[in-house]
Amino acid sequence: MTRLKSLLMFGCFLLCLATILFVLLANTKLRVTAEHIKVELDSVISIEQRQDNIWNISDKGPISPSLYYCNFPSANDEFAAEEGKPPKSSWVLKQIQVVIRHGDRSPIGFELYKKLKVRPDYCQLRPNHQPSHPSLKQFMKTISLDHTRLIMQGRKLITSPFPRSEICGSATLSQLGVVQHIHNGEILRKMYIQNHNLLAEAIKNKAEIANKILVVSTTRSRTVQSAIAFLYGLIPDFHLDQVDIKYSNSDIFSMKKCPAVSLLEQNIKNMRYKIYIEHQKKNSTFRKLADGFGINDHSGVLIDSFVTGFLCKNYKLPCAGNQSCVTVKDLDVLLEEEEYMMKRISKESYYVNQSILRLHPLLHRISKMIMNKISNDTKPDVVLISGHDTTLKPLIRSLGIPEYRWPRLGTRLVFELWFDPDTNQHFVRILLNGKDYTMQTACCKTQEPHRDSSKVCNVNNFFSFVTSGIFKHFNAKTHDEACNTAPLFMN
Repeated sequence: MTRLKSLLMFGCFLLCLATILFVLLANTKLRVTAEHIKVELDSVISIEQRQDNIWNISDKGPISPSLYYCNFPSANDEFAAEEGKPPKSSWVLKQIQVVIRHGDRSPIGFELYKKLKVRPDYCQLRPNHQPSHPSLKQFMKTISLDHTRLIMQGRKLITSPFPRSEICGSATLSQLGVVQHIHNGEILRKMYIQNHNLLAEAIKNKAEIANKILVVSTTRSRTVQSAIAFLYGLIPDFHLDQVDIKYSNSDIFSMKKCPAVSLLEQNIKNMRYKIYIEHQKKNSTFRKLADGFGINDHSGVLIDSFVTGFLCKNYKLPCAGNQSCVTVKDLDVLLEEEEYMMKRISKESYYVNQSILRLHPLLHRISKMIMNKISNDTKPDVVLISGHDTTLKPLIRSLGIPEYRWPRLGTRLVFELWFDPDTNQHFVRILLNGKDYTMQTACCKTQEPHRDSSKVCNVNNFFSFVTSGIFKHFNAKTHDEACNTAPLFMN
């Protein structure tokens, strides 16, 4: 019996020892997962430091290209924003249309994550983790209850209203992505709702909100969730059942066929490849990142892998074995090269032509909404279009806005409609990420100066450009005619 007791005690000892070893190994593995990779400690500041250092980086002079792209919200953004500022205080704001790019997301390709055994865990909302927002906890509570009610009413969304993934899938909205658009919405709430009483009647009578707001999104979860976050920031006491989101299967919000687009696409690919051979393939930073980590050297892939995948997530930047480590300056080079590429191809008529032909249906829709608002004041006061970089890039080119950087995560492009009671005229303003580009756009820069409208565009100039002026260099009068005009293929 004594021997049996001894054996049992020894067995228990071995079991306890094995358990302790297992826990120690598991903790070691978790620590390795948390660290992800060997790092250069000075390359990215810690999460605890982020709010003081990254979020307020605009205080410290020009922002680097890669941090501009990540778009960490700052309290100073509101003061820099130029939305909602007409030439005269007597002007009346009639409508805004906002085209957004979804917020920050996980990379589309996980090749680098897999090579470095990174566990992407930022696609769920944790208000106590940075980057956060004072409204994030209440946002989760309110929108979760709203979603439950929608399901009970048979009005279920096509996706979860905000990201809930413990481990991110490809191109999944992150917590930063949600924060970016709550932040965007709050800025525009101040500029339009508080300062100009936009939606005033609808806010008093919540049943009217559905008639005053039109929301359109692509079917991707990241655009739907970005739209919801934006609306939560924009509308006081917002609830999901106040709007009916409409969906598009197209990133340009049109299924209209245009034969010229695909033919022009080949010219654009050839031009991109030429610049890649002449410029990017020989770039030492491209070689360092692509060859060092064994991934594709296309600028889009490198930006997606390193900037979106690491810097925007506050992950420490990796080192390739014993070689030098990735730095923020390396990532800036990627964004600068992409901007150089965009400037080069934008000088070619076939790129501008293709942008116009692809995005004209959306631009025409925006123009029609403005026209409807002027003729029938009951039409929407707010139009929100939630899309992608592939929505914003050609739209920016079609308007002739001199901005060549890759549309940053959480980009906003705003069309404002104003009424001047003194002259009984309507005017538009066009702003990108809070900066007024109205008089630099192709539709407005040639108009005659007006005593009260030196920085706004007469609505008739805008209508004329969208309906016919945009097609003049095609020797065409309509979109259909331009799409089928053979000579433009050679331009």
